Amino acid sequence: MGLGIVFGLVAAAAAHAEGRVAVLDGPPGMTPIVGEEPRVDRLQPVPVVEAVPPLAAIADGDATSDRAFGRSTAIGLQQGQFDFSMRTAVEHGSMISVAAGLTNKVELSADAGYARHVADDYGVGLKLSVLRRATYALAIDVSVHSTSEESVRSSLASVDVKVTTCALGCNMLVTAGLGFTATSSDSVGQTMPTFELSMIFGTGVVRPIIEGLAIYGDSGANFAFGGLRIGGKHVGIDLGAGVLEVSYRDAAVGMMVGLGVRP
Repeated sequence: MGLGIVFGLVAAAAAHAEGRVAVLDGPPGMTPIVGEEPRVDRLQPVPVVEAVPPLAAIADGDATSDRAFGRSTAIGLQQGQFDFSMRTAVEHGSMISVAAGLTNKVELSADAGYARHVADDYGVGLKLSVLRRATYALAIDVSVHSTSEESVRSSLASVDVKVTTCALGCNMLVTAGLGFTATSSDSVGQTMPTFELSMIFGTGVVRPIIEGLAIYGDSGANFAFGGLRIGGKHVGIDLGAGVLEVSYRDAAVGMMVGLGVRP
């Protein structure tokens, strides 16, 4: 055994003297092979998983993330995405709409509705995404509608700048909007400032939601909604109660239901 140890030491010293390294190429107990280069196993690269930005995660997990109950948010549909929605004020009227992402920055929508006091309403809208960052988004929302009330046809156009951000560790989605609404009927028209605010709480299957809208002017309107949003990335349902006051008349109160589907 002593000779074996000495021989091993002498062989290792000779290998290093000649610039070579002794490498074991076999199971323990085998004789080292002198003169071969070290065998190095290549390390496989570890896949890098990029974290999904919080606002993008909320947008992807909510089939109706591009709107509150009645008004849109600054979150737009991405290119190739589309959704269908229906909103009903029980005993007062309903509206259906469809929206599609033409590009990652442009969303086109169309809607049609019927109400007890507003006989029919047709409109188109365009949402332009100005900024979309990890926790906030900024968009410009433009829409044009044609409505009838007591057989009088009128048109309505609106332009809003909206910002949507997540707060409280992205457990609350807040949207604020400021803009103008212009109406015209029988050559009489006016332009009215508009302010809106909505909040959606939580990220689970059931999320409380509140929304408010104020249009200031002689033909202005006030709207408020409170309820729950139920669902996930493909189907969302809004249930709650709403209050609508138009032209400072008596307010109409009723149950409201919304359904959104994003394939």
